Amino acid sequence: MKHLLIPAWLLITFLLFCAQSEAATNPLLRHYREGETISYSMRGTNQDRHQTLRYEVQAEGVVKKDATGVFFEEYRWSNLRVNQAPITLPAVNTNFRQLVSLDPHFKLSIPDLAGIDPILIAPIVDLLNFYAELSLTMRQPNLVHAGDHASVKNGAPNSWADGRYTLVGEDAIDFDITLKDLDPAAKGVTIIVRHIPPSQPDIKLAAAWMHIAVVPGTPNNWVQVSKHKDGKYTAAVGRETIDVELKVSLDSGRILSATMDNPVEILERECADAALADCGDPVRYQVRRQIEIHGTPDHGPPSASSPTNTGFYGQFSNPGRHRPASNDMRPASVITQTLESFSANYLGRDTFPANLTGGAVHHRHGPAVDAWICAAPSSQVRFTPSRTLLALTRIPSPQASPAGQSPRTPT
Repeated sequence: MKHLLIPAWLLITFLLFCAQSEAATNPLLRHYREGETISYSMRGTNQDRHQTLRYEVQAEGVVKKDATGVFFEEYRWSNLRVNQAPITLPAVNTNFRQLVSLDPHFKLSIPDLAGIDPILIAPIVDLLNFYAELSLTMRQPNLVHAGDHASVKNGAPNSWADGRYTLVGEDAIDFDITLKDLDPAAKGVTIIVRHIPPSQPDIKLAAAWMHIAVVPGTPNNWVQVSKHKDGKYTAAVGRETIDVELKVSLDSGRILSATMDNPVEILERECADAALADCGDPVRYQVRRQIEIHGTPDHGPPSASSPTNTGFYGQFSNPGRHRPASNDMRPASVITQTLESFSANYLGRDTFPANLTGGAVHHRHGPAVDAWICAAPSSQVRFTPSRTLLALTRIPSPQASPAGQSPRTPT
């Protein structure tokens, strides 16, 4: 259903008009380093009146910097599964790169999705939505301490009407933001962003019956009217809310995990006239979107220089879908490349310019393998059999752990 994607698009549109200033006292600040790699696994459930659609997908990103010095994250999408079935995407989808950023000088925008498979549009927009939520939070000057709260009024309604099939498609939302937890010792913060109906939503309600609250006590803030080929109309009105929880690192400022719950309580009627006065009996139902993302472990802000030996938490493809033996990850000379650039140049490949002195696999989930590795500059390695690098995160002081053992098992 078309309206399932609307909230994320509208939030981005709203943010484009937000002030670009950022308070110096705001503890939410993204610390970027060019070449930093990030990986998110995303799960989503879209439930409408007729079916429930579930998907899983992986987003692998690398931090880059444009000619003006503005940092951004470039993501590619892979390993899409819908209702547990793997989906083979055409080249236009696998070659697509999504750009997002928490740099205050970067302007979030809706990417060009021409040619993108509709099933992949939802994850793309959902990731954009999470970044928009955090970006909006970062721009609130009074969010400094745990329990601090801010309200942001959106004002004008948002429309997704196309003028042909969807004659009216609008919602109106305000934002209620809270710093739920701020723990300097744990170096993390939890943020709650609630999208709530305004006290007087300014949406087009053509008929008297559409003004009656679908959920008693709260005004209707969502409406959609569609025209069919037979000249009849489907008119629906409802209450939409979105609850978002973001867990953010105070060290790096990046999103560690996030969830979104987006229910819409709907009352729908089939009507014979454009005035929506000659209508059949109402039907009540709920549509609901639930999204979650989980990133690779955060190990603090990246350092400006690399030590002689540097630890990494690596996530690699597992084409055999089994727990590999230790000799599956033995090194072999292939190429030479500087350590500082290999994460950017070799993301998504199976050949890496680093010497892996560790290599024991200690965790597996789905098509991915997590490995603790220890790297030294100016060396080279290949995994045998071939394993594609999905993500790589720098970890300090690898010498504290024996080779092949991780001091921190990922969850």
